[in-house]
Amino acid sequence: MIIGIALIAIAFTAVFMELYTWLINAIWYNDVVMANRWTIPVGVLVFSLLVGLCEKYLHAPNVIRGGFVDALKSGKLETDYRVFPGAFLSSLFSLLSGACIGPEGTITILVGQVSAWVRDRFRIAQESTELHLGFDVAALASAFNGIIGNPSSPALWQPSTRSAGKMPPRSFSGTWWPALWGTSSILPWDFLPSPQ
Repeated sequence: MIIGIALIAIAFTAVFMELYTWLINAIWYNDVVMANRWTIPVGVLVFSLLVGLCEKYLHAPNVIRGGFVDALKSGKLETDYRVFPGAFLSSLFSLLSGACIGPEGTITILVGQVSAWVRDRFRIAQESTELHLGFDVAALASAFNGIIGNPSSPALWQPSTRSAGKMPPRSFSGTWWPALWGTSSILPWDFLPSPQ
C-alpha cells in the first residue's frame, strides 16, 4: 500500500501544481491586469476574502493550529478529510492571493487529507497512531519528491523524522519504498543524452 499512496500523492501533487500554475498565469498575467495595475490589490483582497469565507463556511483548516511539525511531536497527524473541498479551495485562493510564499504548506495539508481518506477507505494502518503517521509521512515524502525534483528525497526524511519525533523506527520504514520507486524509475533518464 505504500507504493499505492506514493503514486496517489505524486499524481495529486502534479495535478494540483499544474492547476495552480495555470490559474496564476490566467489570473495575474493577462492583458487586463498588466494594463491596469490597480487590479492587483483588488485581486489580492478578493482572494483573501475568499480564503476567510472558506474557513468560516466550509471549515477549511489553516496552518496556524496544528501542522506537520506538531504531528511529529505528538505522534499523530490529525486531519479531517471531510473538509477537503474547503481546504482545496482555501489553498488555491491563498496561493492566488499571494499570502503563501509557495505551495508546500498547502500540499502538506491536502496530501495529509488525501492520505487520511485512503487510510479510512481501505482500512489501512488502523492498529496504531504510529502506523498512521508513517503512512502519512510516506505520502508527504512522495508528494514533496515532485516539488524538490529529487526522487531519493523521501529517504532523507527517514533519519530526520526518527530523531525529531518519539516514534519507533519501524513506523517510518515505509518512506524508503517511495524513494526506491522514484529513484529506480528516473535513473534511466539520467543516462539519456540531453537535447542540443
